[in-house]
Amino acid sequence: MAAVAAVEILAYGVRADEQSMTEAAFAGRYPVHCLEVFLNADTAPLAVGHEIVSTRANASLDAPRGGSARGVRTGHNPDSSTLVR
Repeated sequence: MAAVAAVEILAYGVRADEQSMTEAAFAGRYPVHCLEVFLNADTAPLAVGHEIVSTRANASLDAPRGGSARGVRTGHNPDSSTLVR
């Protein structure tokens, strides 16, 4: 199966020792760009243009007052959450 080039996953909070495993998990399906930083208000702009954002449990997912989560699905496992727009 060929990778879907139009969709790239941005994975926040991926430690250096996890990067190759994370990339291998999506190989042939989706390209993934791994960042060691956690998602928060300062790092959120890095996600612009990504359809899929994956985070760790320590991420700050709070929206500003008046924000909307409409159109966003979340998935959660004990170590990470994935937001899909």
